[in-house]
Amino acid sequence: MTDSAIGDRVVRLVALGAAVTVLVAVALGASAGAAGDTGSNPSFVGALAPVSGYDAVVTRVDFDRDGDAHWRVEFRYELTDGAARRAFAQARTNVSNPPGVFVGRMRRAVDRAEQETGRSMAVENGSVRAHRSVPSGRFGVVTYRFTWTNFAATPASDRYVLGDAIGGLRLGANESLWMEWPDDFERASVTPDPDASQAHAVRWTGPLQFRTEDPTVALDATGVGGIDSILPALGGAALALVLAVGWYGHGRWWGESSTTDDGLPGDGTATTPPDADRDDAGETVGETAEKSPDDPREELLTDEERVLRLLEAEGGRMKQQDLIAAVDWSRTKASDVVNEMHEAERIEVYRLGRENVLALPGEIEV
Repeated sequence: MTDSAIGDRVVRLVALGAAVTVLVAVALGASAGAAGDTGSNPSFVGALAPVSGYDAVVTRVDFDRDGDAHWRVEFRYELTDGAARRAFAQARTNVSNPPGVFVGRMRRAVDRAEQETGRSMAVENGSVRAHRSVPSGRFGVVTYRFTWTNFAATPASDRYVLGDAIGGLRLGANESLWMEWPDDFERASVTPDPDASQAHAVRWTGPLQFRTEDPTVALDATGVGGIDSILPALGGAALALVLAVGWYGHGRWWGESSTTDDGLPGDGTATTPPDADRDDAGETVGETAEKSPDDPREELLTDEERVLRLLEAEGGRMKQQDLIAAVDWSRTKASDVVNEMHEAERIEVYRLGRENVLALPGEIEV
């Protein structure tokens, strides 16, 4: 083989190697994009974000019985160094309330979903705020909230399907998506399999590329906790009240039926039952029925709901020891519930001296 032939063959091999390298790079880039890379192919939320430099995104879609969904999108900054603190400070400076840029971008996404699903949709009640998640300031958070009307599909009167409006959603790395629903619904099916599951919520974690028809959460209305279950209870309470009043009137009628013309019993003198209690002024004091310490409504709440209700009643923060006293749990059970809620990002937990303090995410501003 001549030198020129050898040279030509080397050139062809080098060119082939370069082509293979390019193809591999393209394939790896496509794979990274399908996994949710937020670089040149941003995620759904990343494309909408008017802020930058954040470390994680938590999106919560809270379904309501009327078919609307209340969205909360949290951009979280780990304030571990000067660059992160500057990024969060810039985000706080840039955000505006009402959040025109974010809501405007979201409206365009909703308009596309409206065309694809054939349902009338809108974005309402947009708001934003920037805050630190706990007093120690470990996280800076920019939270956007809005309502997506007619988010759920209703193929049957008691069946609701969530997700068709955001089919093919892309979650970037360090992004998570929660879908939540009221306690008067039960889950029928969820696709794809979530990374975390609770009684009334599921979570997927990125990087993840959903199929065109996913995510899908099918729910069946049960009536538990809704108006259907309240009406019978109200009817029963009303019947009990009528019976009680009737019994009281019956006793007074038969006990005081012998009256004179002036309306007083028999001999014309007013009488008081001998066993009635009296206060110091001589007034008759009836017995006071003690309120049962067990609120019937409390029995219908999950452990997580009880914690959240207490936190809301306490203004967003309370000591774990106070939680234990309020719900009468063991330390072990309280720790288990708190750890699960913290892992699911439902609450924040931080140390104050020697005690754990629980807080609702985003309730403490600086």
